[in-house]
Amino acid sequence: VITVYSAPDPITINTNSDDVVDSTSLTPALAGGILVDFKIRFNGGPIDNNDFLGLWFGYDTTPNSGDQNISAPHTSGPNIGLKGNCGDGTCPSGSTPAGADLFVRTTGTDGSFFGPLSVGVDYHVFGYLYKVSGSSTYNRFDAWLDPALNEMTNLTNFDARYTGNSGLSAINKFGFRSANLDAGSPGDSITISDLRIQAIPEPGSLALFGVALLGLAGIRRRSAA
Repeated sequence: VITVYSAPDPITINTNSDDVVDSTSLTPALAGGILVDFKIRFNGGPIDNNDFLGLWFGYDTTPNSGDQNISAPHTSGPNIGLKGNCGDGTCPSGSTPAGADLFVRTTGTDGSFFGPLSVGVDYHVFGYLYKVSGSSTYNRFDAWLDPALNEMTNLTNFDARYTGNSGLSAINKFGFRSANLDAGSPGDSITISDLRIQAIPEPGSLALFGVALLGLAGIRRRSAA
C-alpha cells in the first residue's frame, strides 16, 4: 500500500459549489485499488435532507476531450461522503439504518447509505474503491464508519457497498462537491480532517517495481566490486 496523498490541514466547507475545494491531481494515475481515509464532523445543524458533501474521483486528460467525471456536477463517477438522511428523508429497504447520513457510489446520483451521524461529533470514514469480476473499470466501492483496525487491514465487515460501472479505468484527479448546505448564522459547516488516499498497485505494477529493485541491487553489487 502506497500513500499518494495526505492533507496537511483540516478542511472546513460552509458554501455550495461543484468545486468547493480546489481539485487535486494524482501523478502517476492510479489503476489499482484505492483506499480513502478521513474524519468528518458536521459542525452546524440540524443535518437536513440532502445536505451534501462528496469526495469525487475522475480522470483528467490533455486535451480535455477525454476527460471523465471532471466537469460539474461530478456525478458520473465514484463519490463518498455526506448525503443527509439518504438524500430525501427515506432510506432504501434492507440493512440501511433509518436517517442514514453517509453514502458511497461508483456512478449516478443515488448510492448505498450508512450512518447516521450526530452534530458536533468526529466520525472516521474509510472507503475501498476497486475493480471486480475481471472489470477493466472501477465497479465497486465499499465503505466503513468508525472501522476497527482489523477491518481496515483485511477489508472486511463493510457498512455499505455500491456496485456499478464507473466508466473509469484509471484515476488521476479528485475533489470535493457540496450542495444544499444552509447559509446564514448559524449555518451549516462540515470539517474534513486527516484525509489520506492510498493506492494498492496492480500486480503488473508490483512486478515492474520488483524488477527495478533488482536492477538497483545489481548496480550496487557492480559498484561494490
